[in-house]
Amino acid sequence: MAFIGIIGNNKDFNFIKKFIVKNINRENLSIINITKENICNIDNVKIETIVINEKLNKFKKYGISLNKILNNCKYIVVNSDMEIKDITFPAKLIEFITYGLNQKSTITISSITDENILLSIQRNITNKNSDIIEVQEKNIFLNNKKVKVYSILILYTIFTLYSIPFPSEI
Repeated sequence: MAFIGIIGNNKDFNFIKKFIVKNINRENLSIINITKENICNIDNVKIETIVINEKLNKFKKYGISLNKILNNCKYIVVNSDMEIKDITFPAKLIEFITYGLNQKSTITISSITDENILLSIQRNITNKNSDIIEVQEKNIFLNNKKVKVYSILILYTIFTLYSIPFPSEI
């Protein structure tokens, strides 16, 4: 079983987890909300993918646990539109992936309208199966107008890393 840890607010986490459970028929993925309340209890869990979707200043007190988790993961996925300080990322990472509206992000948005988002992978990514995902774009129809762009980028990144076809409609 692969564990995916998400550092972010509860509302975003719940949406992401619900979307993954609804769209993935696999029982081998487990999503964990990493909070300052539970980080010390899960620092021995081998979390394969960490998604950082909020500033880490509230984890300053738990730096040892956070670094232990980061040192044991295979993928670190970071929102490149926010500033991350005081965290040393491990040098032995297999994949460090950025997402955001920043055009230097690994995964970004090429264009956005009220009805569609055009997602763009700007650099090759090696997924869990060691396949290389090349530079590409994916058009997503927005059925739910309340979905946050960052949540869509996180979901697309997770689906890509785990070789799961991403729905063409959200």
